[in-house]
Amino acid sequence: MVQPDIAFHLSNRLLDEVLDGILILDEAGRVVFANSFAKSKLWNGAIDVSERSIGELFPVPAEMSWDEAWHLLREGRERVELNFLSLEHLNTKDILFFDAVLVPRLGMDGGLQGAVCLLHFASPAEKLTMEVEAAKETIEKQLKQLEDFTAIGDEIVGETDLQHVLKKVAEAIRAHSNFRRVVVSRFSDKQGKREIACSGVSQKEESFLRSKGWSPRINKEVFCERFRIGHCSYYIPHSLADTIPIYGVESKVPVSEMKDWHPDDTLLIPLRGRGRKLIGVISVDDPRDGRVPTADALRPLELFASQAARAIEETTLKQELVETKDSLKHLINSTPEAIMATDAHGVITFYSDGAERMFGYQPREIVGRRLSEFYSDDPEEGRARARKIMDELLNSPTETITGRILEFSKKGSGRVPITISAGILRDEKGDVIGTIGAARDISEDIRLRQQIMEKNRKLEAKNAELEEFVYVASHDLQAPLVSIQGFGSKLAREFKDVLGENGLHYLSRINANVSRMSLLLKSLLDLSRATTKTLQKDPCNLSSLLDDVLGDYSDQVAELNAEIRRPSALPVVSCDGIQIAQVLSNLISNALRYSTEERRPVVEIGCEDNNAADTVCIYVKDNGIGISESEIPEVFRPFKRLRHKATDGIGIGLTIAQRIIERHGGRIWVQPSPDGGTKFSFELPK
Repeated sequence: MVQPDIAFHLSNRLLDEVLDGILILDEAGRVVFANSFAKSKLWNGAIDVSERSIGELFPVPAEMSWDEAWHLLREGRERVELNFLSLEHLNTKDILFFDAVLVPRLGMDGGLQGAVCLLHFASPAEKLTMEVEAAKETIEKQLKQLEDFTAIGDEIVGETDLQHVLKKVAEAIRAHSNFRRVVVSRFSDKQGKREIACSGVSQKEESFLRSKGWSPRINKEVFCERFRIGHCSYYIPHSLADTIPIYGVESKVPVSEMKDWHPDDTLLIPLRGRGRKLIGVISVDDPRDGRVPTADALRPLELFASQAARAIEETTLKQELVETKDSLKHLINSTPEAIMATDAHGVITFYSDGAERMFGYQPREIVGRRLSEFYSDDPEEGRARARKIMDELLNSPTETITGRILEFSKKGSGRVPITISAGILRDEKGDVIGTIGAARDISEDIRLRQQIMEKNRKLEAKNAELEEFVYVASHDLQAPLVSIQGFGSKLAREFKDVLGENGLHYLSRINANVSRMSLLLKSLLDLSRATTKTLQKDPCNLSSLLDDVLGDYSDQVAELNAEIRRPSALPVVSCDGIQIAQVLSNLISNALRYSTEERRPVVEIGCEDNNAADTVCIYVKDNGIGISESEIPEVFRPFKRLRHKATDGIGIGLTIAQRIIERHGGRIWVQPSPDGGTKFSFELPK
């Protein structure tokens, strides 16, 4: 009696099948039901097939054993095909040809309770016809593949761009083979490193593959007879994939669309160069027909892989040769440095064009002579210097030295101060065969250094004069101004009747200009200090600085009914606290001064993430009258006031802020807000 779960599977899995017979199997592979057609077709009803195992009824499957097929069902395969089965009819003795499809029967708990075996029969003539047609189609397909692959192979021969060759190989395999995803890897000489090109693989997946190396262990464990399925192809079933360190990407095709290929299976074709050296590998996945390829099906791809390997190897050699040639040509003929080489005894064997330009000797005048002859006019001193340099090279872990300062003989004009970098040369046996080095003429460096020292000395003197001038301007010049202001106030008090209305008006204008002159002198003093005063850098908590600055503006904030927005904490930086406090004060003062009567003033102080580990970015933002794009270049110019709002100040506060920030090694800038207001930001090194 057919159980309910069997009827369920029949209704869901057999509707799309054109079948001649049906067998129902239990979990042990025994027949519990056979339809009439299967009984009459196979055994003419002569035997009772109930409780007989499928292996007994069909003892010789062509492609795999029934145990293997049953194992695939237990692993979760939703369909297993066994093709080209045959059985001798009990009465007629005719050979029956048929295919079988196994579909799992699952219980309520998802466990395997058995299988449905679907049988499709064909006569010998039909079978032969089908086989001939299939073979013909396969041959034609393989010939077309060979033609396409050969054409691609001809195109990549002679290429000099290795990445372009790898990409064309990957795209050709995807376009002209059965596989939808291809990765072509070329191994470099460095262990585990490889260059790859992909087709049918996303950028994210390609990035993942590029981050993974190629373990030499794979070469021994994969490329062996155990996994070989073609002439030179190797198939690793998913059941063994965890034991071999092959990094791949997740298949895009679900298991249900596969036949005997599993999404976690791996197929590799090694790329071998001269002497059978492994230079790379082709990895393919997601076969279009869902099947593990046969050896014959893989043959065109293997032939193309051999052709591709030769092209990749030749392109690599050409590319390396061109790169080496260009590097040497650039190094020897274009560098301004002098390059020389010696043998193990210190005799000069190579002398570059740069050396000729630097020292004046022609190669025939210097090659063959000892290098020590040019270190000093005293032969013994020259040999001592040469021995010292050689000892330093041999005792260095890297057998190199850099930045050594020497003097070298220059033809007809004394000696040239140089700095050298040198290294030991060894042969393939590890024996020292000489040295190679590069020398740079530092005559100009020494001259420039002396000029800079002289200019710095003069600059320091000028700064001292400037400081003295500023002191005079702020002290001596302010004294007369104070006197003028005092007498002006006395005139206003004691002679107001004599002066009259016009006289008092003129006197008030005199006093106003005196006050402005006093403010100008004070601002000049502040600017001078911001430019010349020695920075006293210490770890400084910007939150504490901000507290002090905002305290100075508490009355003005209250008068304007302004809102101050600030973070709970600001970072600690190494700076001159007094000067950075002045920067914050100038920016906050401007924000309050240039507020608008149309809305309540809001001043926001904060710290922005500038994606830098070594700097901190602070900003002061307001909602005031703002600034236009055209005014930005003028913002930090001294004595430049950009708006006509009646305010005090002379337009030097932002100039002072810029000088302070730049002396700290930072930068300051301004951004207008689209909806009004201005945002000033500055960066400081931590």
